Amino acid sequence: MKNTPTSKVLLQFHSSHQSTFTSVLQIAENVARQYGMSKSEFLDPGAEDLAVRMALGETHIIAETKRSLSDEGVDVEVLEEVASGRMGKVNRSKSVILVKNLPFTTSEADLVSMFGVFGTLGRVILPPTKTLALVSLCISAYQLKCKNLCQSLFCL
Repeated sequence: MKNTPTSKVLLQFHSSHQSTFTSVLQIAENVARQYGMSKSEFLDPGAEDLAVRMALGETHIIAETKRSLSDEGVDVEVLEEVASGRMGKVNRSKSVILVKNLPFTTSEADLVSMFGVFGTLGRVILPPTKTLALVSLCISAYQLKCKNLCQSLFCL
């Protein structure tokens, strides 16, 4: 990131907020698209309220992402506790993948194409904010490794 007034504000913002659901650049792109402006307009270096814009944008995006995940049956509180470290050591799912840092242009079809090569997908949850996705494989990663190993050893 170049050393500009905008980049300094973004770096300060990023270092002072825990990004459980989104990155600083995703906030800027997401909010700019929602309001029909370019990211450079949203990140106007002459704007005195850039940090406020970013904070409000992050709040809105996180709330929208949580609402969407919750509507899909995801226990958002568990995700937050795991991310914060409050749950200690957690046995991670072998069949559900948390995909983060997605470009705003990502579609469900993109995720199906990307992860479908590993086997049949159960569900793909992509909130409208597109900051993260949950991809469920019908076969666990462990089972998939075993299947691939067997295929390579026995040429099935």
